[in-house]
Amino acid sequence: MSEPSQDEIRWMVGVDARELSRGAIAYARWLAGGRFHRVYGAHVVEWVPHVHERYGEVGREQVRAMATKVLEPLDADPRFEELGAVLATGAEDGLVEAVQAKHAHALVIGRRAPRDGGVVIRLGRVARRLVRRLPVPVVVVPPDLEPDQIGDGPVVLGVDLTESCGVAAAWAARVAADMRRSLVLVHAIHLPDDGPYLPSDMWEHSVAVEREHGAEAFRAWADRHGVGATEQVLLEGPPVQVLPRLAQERRACLLVTGSRELGGMERLFLSSLGTELAATAPLPVAIVPPS
Repeated sequence: MSEPSQDEIRWMVGVDARELSRGAIAYARWLAGGRFHRVYGAHVVEWVPHVHERYGEVGREQVRAMATKVLEPLDADPRFEELGAVLATGAEDGLVEAVQAKHAHALVIGRRAPRDGGVVIRLGRVARRLVRRLPVPVVVVPPDLEPDQIGDGPVVLGVDLTESCGVAAAWAARVAADMRRSLVLVHAIHLPDDGPYLPSDMWEHSVAVEREHGAEAFRAWADRHGVGATEQVLLEGPPVQVLPRLAQERRACLLVTGSRELGGMERLFLSSLGTELAATAPLPVAIVPPS
């Protein structure tokens, strides 16, 4: 297989036997309309050696037949360059193999939580592991995303001003340019609470200082990383709430964020902003690794 060209963007979409990948497939079809976009599909057949090998080649044929049935509805779709089944001991390993085999620049997968939210559902175990393991961005799509719900607006990039977000900025700029969409750079700041023992004039001064410092740091970060955004927006409030809100207001086609590397103990008690957004936002969210 030839190496991808410099301008080409290759997307691998995980095709699930359940309805979870319906939104991801719809988004992948939309992505295929990009100038240099090429879309591939992979369905992972979880192979359990101590069970399947008992049935020898008959068992393998049955597994292949099941995989063919899952991919059959997409076979005639010209927007997919290629579809294939991957035999692996787990979905995570199979998708990693599929991404590597096609030199994909990003993986597109579905999630359990629908667009309208309601019950909070944490991002699935396989998705979280893929975010930590893959060296390419993981794009998480709501399962019920319909083609007419994909925004006709910009790519929105949310940054926390850490150096690792520079990689996310470069990737978002490339994708936005290929989609012929503008890039909106966004940073959210936390303002101090109105303390019960703090005079109102002191609290207002403290808020004004925080706003000024936040704006200066934001401008400095954008200048340092050479982000070619058409607009810079400073928001106030929890990023997991205000970023999706802005993205919806702008009818964004994609929300991009960097990946925060957590240690083993941190992962027991914390989740990264990227995985929180990916689990709850009503639009596709790309989590870009720091390197």
